[in-house]
Amino acid sequence: MYPSADDVHRLSRSSRDRVEAALRSLREPCRSFDVHRTSVAVDPPAYEAALDDGLVDAAIRVEKAAGEVLGVEAGGWREPRVRVDHREGTDLVEAARSALADLTGVVCRVTGLREVSMVALHDEADADRPPKFALAVRLSGRYEGGEPGEGVAWREGIAGRSVA
Repeated sequence: MYPSADDVHRLSRSSRDRVEAALRSLREPCRSFDVHRTSVAVDPPAYEAALDDGLVDAAIRVEKAAGEVLGVEAGGWREPRVRVDHREGTDLVEAARSALADLTGVVCRVTGLREVSMVALHDEADADRPPKFALAVRLSGRYEGGEPGEGVAWREGIAGRSVA
């Protein structure tokens, strides 16, 4: 059963407010950056589950001095991606860095912001339902310590992928 229309509108406003708070938390350490906006239609179960595991999808390209890039095996090697449930007043970059260490065993220093996208998720079966908003960020990082865990390795090259 769907939540009431009022509940869905409150969630839509709430998710947009939380995305805007996450963007504000990026402004101090990253100064200025462009925000790409995109919309994605998803099936009803994906719409219902959207944001359950976090508001922010962060991909972090971690490099070693020798030019190797940290990769995660997921049907092919890719940049590690973590979900962060950002709350007002928390440091989004630090939360992503900490989640990366938990996922991979590798600690990095975040050195830059490569891309930011605000994503509006729409229910493809019901155009009247308001969108839910999420944030996709791509960060750059430099290896500081730790050892890659299972399914994680240093690779000669990992193609960057858009997280949106």
